[in-house]
Amino acid sequence: MNNKKLIVLDLDGTLLTSGDCLLLDESKEIIKSLAKEGHHIILASGRPYRSMLPVYQKLELKDPLISYNGHEVYNPSDPSCPSISSRFKKDDIISFYKDIRPYIDSMILENKKTMYSLGKPEYLELFFPKDGIDVKYGEIDKILDNDVFTCIIESDGSKDDFIKERAQKIEGVSWRHWRGAPFAELYNVKDDKASGVRFIKEMMGFSKEDIIAIGDSDNDFEVMKEAGIALCMKDCKSDLLKENFPQTDYDCYHNGAAYALLKLLK
Repeated sequence: MNNKKLIVLDLDGTLLTSGDCLLLDESKEIIKSLAKEGHHIILASGRPYRSMLPVYQKLELKDPLISYNGHEVYNPSDPSCPSISSRFKKDDIISFYKDIRPYIDSMILENKKTMYSLGKPEYLELFFPKDGIDVKYGEIDKILDNDVFTCIIESDGSKDDFIKERAQKIEGVSWRHWRGAPFAELYNVKDDKASGVRFIKEMMGFSKEDIIAIGDSDNDFEVMKEAGIALCMKDCKSDLLKENFPQTDYDCYHNGAAYALLKLLK
């Protein structure tokens, strides 16, 4: 067995605090020390690459990032490293949008160059900042001109069943609601965080027994099944995770993920 671990960490609510999305100083120093010891730290999030990069840089990491819930795997420190890029097709999104438009309040989509926004959902700016990307506002069927990594919908929830059913008519695509927020997202069934972990695991020569994964949301479930050791956060939002995995001793406001790794590795 490899004595160094492949450590997969979700960001919001796991390595970062929930809501204000802070990287606590003690967590930062612990993760940096583990990376310097030779463990490989993989950040895995639904966030875009540009929104994850400041955390990656603060931690002085060298390994690939899993962004957009696995739709992109890319190594900022080594652009020659093998990568993944999976997108929703423009025509599929436009057709989907036309069908659900009467039932939604806002929608954002983006690729690496452009964000397309119906409305201005302020809450999402914390995770999808407008710095460093062109932004087009308007009706999505009029402004969307390319394939996209992400599609996030805001609605009052009254037509969730219809929207989900319509989303699943797109080949390989499904839909999930964010807990505690009026947002939902499309996701690719095959290209998710877990497929990103498998890609990195095989590329770097790790086995399942060498993987440690920590998360807090439903979209971390498949990732955690890929790990030899998996923990959900003490303040976990997901009943699915709490029913299937042990919890950390501390929550995300008290360095829970970092302390759990110290307990496992020291």
